[in-house]
Amino acid sequence: APKARRLINKEEFMRAIRIFYKVVREIVLSNNLLIEQSKQIRKMDVGEVIEVHQGPMLDPSVGVYRVHGKALRDGIVGWVTVAGNQGVTFLLPGGHVYQVVRPCPLTEELKDTDGANTIRMLQEQQVLEVLEWSRTSRSALGVTRIRARIQGEDAAVGWATIADHDGNAYLAAA
Repeated sequence: APKARRLINKEEFMRAIRIFYKVVREIVLSNNLLIEQSKQIRKMDVGEVIEVHQGPMLDPSVGVYRVHGKALRDGIVGWVTVAGNQGVTFLLPGGHVYQVVRPCPLTEELKDTDGANTIRMLQEQQVLEVLEWSRTSRSALGVTRIRARIQGEDAAVGWATIADHDGNAYLAAA
């Protein structure tokens, strides 16, 4: 009997090829591959995640590999060094899985940060697979949320807030 082929949709394909790195040591996000020609955009904090769009690519002037991507905390795009030329590691693969560190609602809508249409309350230690990233607003008042699937038997999908306006975390990159 011929094997059945399973087609995947564009969303599944894009999710499969996305590459994320997690910041393991504070590092500068800059505007150019070549460090000597770049300007600092902002610092990336430990625990932040960057979605890689290009790289790793070698900056030959200083002998380090850098990636170009989008900081998922605020959507800012720039270049970051993966590891320094003295062996210090700044980024490690990961960041597409989050763990709940403080109970919060899993909601139906992106903008529902108050939990008006809660699918269920997320409990500490639950693990979420990131399906999509977004911000509730481009302003400083916006918060970063993920559309995620609960790992395990439940497999519910909804939106969860990574941290509140004051920076208190609900979720941490696992």
